[in-house]
Amino acid sequence: MLSSLLKKHPLPTWLLALFFFVLPLQTRLRFATEQVKLFGIGNNYGFWELYLSDVVLLVLVGVVLYERLRLQKTVPTKKWCRLLLLFSTFFLVTASLSITQGLYPLMGMYRWIKCFEMVLVMLFFSSVGWNYFNKELLLGAIISAATLQSVLAIVQSLLQRSPLFWLLRIVGQPRLHLYEDGISYIMLFGQRWIRAYGTFSHPNVLGAYLIFVLPLLWFAVKEYAPYRRLFSTALIINLLALLLSFSRIAWMGAAGFFLLLLWRYRSDERVQRVARKKNAWLLFLAVIALAIPLMVFRFASLFSSNAVSITERWSLNLAALSMIEHHPWLGVGIGNFVGVLRDYDVWGLTSKHLQPVHNIFLLVGAEIGLLGLVVFIALLGLSFYTVIRQLRNNRVPFPALSHYLLYCLILIVVLGQVDHYFWDIQQMVLVFAVVLGLVNREHHYEHHLS
Repeated sequence: MLSSLLKKHPLPTWLLALFFFVLPLQTRLRFATEQVKLFGIGNNYGFWELYLSDVVLLVLVGVVLYERLRLQKTVPTKKWCRLLLLFSTFFLVTASLSITQGLYPLMGMYRWIKCFEMVLVMLFFSSVGWNYFNKELLLGAIISAATLQSVLAIVQSLLQRSPLFWLLRIVGQPRLHLYEDGISYIMLFGQRWIRAYGTFSHPNVLGAYLIFVLPLLWFAVKEYAPYRRLFSTALIINLLALLLSFSRIAWMGAAGFFLLLLWRYRSDERVQRVARKKNAWLLFLAVIALAIPLMVFRFASLFSSNAVSITERWSLNLAALSMIEHHPWLGVGIGNFVGVLRDYDVWGLTSKHLQPVHNIFLLVGAEIGLLGLVVFIALLGLSFYTVIRQLRNNRVPFPALSHYLLYCLILIVVLGQVDHYFWDIQQMVLVFAVVLGLVNREHHYEHHLS
């Protein structure tokens, strides 16, 4: 049976599907360095980590390279690809030079390796042949992974603890308990309520991952009529998990997506037919009745007198700007933000826990300097220019994919203003690299389709 399945699709196609399936997992080996405790406080950024997704990625790249060598195929060398490679090389060189500025070179070396992996993923997805992409298989892997995450997140929220912790710790489920140090919770009706995690390190990361998957679920519901009920159920489960993550920015991203859908299909006869049904309105009102009270509680905390999240983030922003002011060209050293934070901490941020600034642009500028930040922004700008030019010129063979990638780029920029996970959290770094890689292959679609 296995051999027949492998014959149906080439091995790299199955490895691609496996990569996307294990991407949200935190299955990993951790190797402690001397920086796991800084200033007497536990430092989660002081570990070297080898993830299951790293291993699958290395096998995938190795198999594809072997097949190219065996078939004597070359990587596309168009001008656009060379420009992408040039930017990536300059970015890595700048990041490596910044290590010399850091107080903790081991932390810097590990972060540089992860940056190299990010660039490798980006270049891989910008050049790998379309013949390895099977839409149904990849959609199935991504939606299955997201739905399993959502089911786990919902169970965590209902139980207010980690279910089957000793069994599921292998996939990275954190230890959840109301009074566990560092666990994110909200005050709901005067009681502590643990936010849903899935296997991610924080509920905000779960929320971000789910809104990247949300359009793919909608696409599956819309395009695959025989499985519409199945995908609709998965969509509802994912939306419930998104709600229970209590991630405000993820909620706003999901709301923005559905507003775009309403605008896009406002004249669609099927939508108008559904809107005339009483049951559809009853379901809509039931969802609103459930969601609105939770959202009011969550957003009201932004305006409370002790909005710790806002004050801490603002203080971290000021610390990052101070680092850039004192180390403008090469930064304080890649991976060294938390290591030097105490030197710039006039607000007592390092007295309880250590975390980077919640803004990827300030974090990149603080760690590797303005030179690296300029290249980082140039890569994003190149990606926006690529996908927008293709859409405006109507030269894209897969419009749905290009619109989705544009949506992802906008999400990266918006979410990057309020969090740091695209820079230093494994799952979202890989999502970021995959999106940039797929966007920047738009210029040689014809090469792969011919």
